[in-house]
Amino acid sequence: MPTVTYQVGAGADDWELYGTWSNNTSIFVGNFFGTARFGFRVTGVDIPAGSTFNSAKITIRSPGAQSGDSNDPCNATISANLSDNPSAPANQTVDDGLTLTSHTVAWNSIEHFASEADHDSPDITAIIQELFDAGYLTGGKAAIILVRDNASDGTSRRTGFGYDSVPS
Repeated sequence: MPTVTYQVGAGADDWELYGTWSNNTSIFVGNFFGTARFGFRVTGVDIPAGSTFNSAKITIRSPGAQSGDSNDPCNATISANLSDNPSAPANQTVDDGLTLTSHTVAWNSIEHFASEADHDSPDITAIIQELFDAGYLTGGKAAIILVRDNASDGTSRRTGFGYDSVPS
């Protein structure tokens, strides 16, 4: 089976919300100035009909030591926008109104991110399968994945590079 990788291709295709909306150079999840969340959009998705998914994950590269982070649990819920070829949301109101997949994945007790290292989410195959079954992952379309805080304690957060920090 071939392995297929999709990644964010433009600065406007990843965003974060922690207090205010931003297409920043970093992405945050957890409790950072209140609830933090991020999303990203990949384009050009073209998975052939009849494909089988063995695994799927999100890989986040951390920018460095997590100064100001605590040892409190950092928890997130991963989902996707259940939409055919969606555009990236332009603001929090649009993000709040996205129709989400019925499948979600808990990413609980997210480990502290080591400096300049890749960190993988739990398996999100069920979410990707739901998008595929709906016909949303063929013909060069786009898909949106969302990672939202799920009751992280204190100042527990994890930070990753946004597209504009490391566009490859």
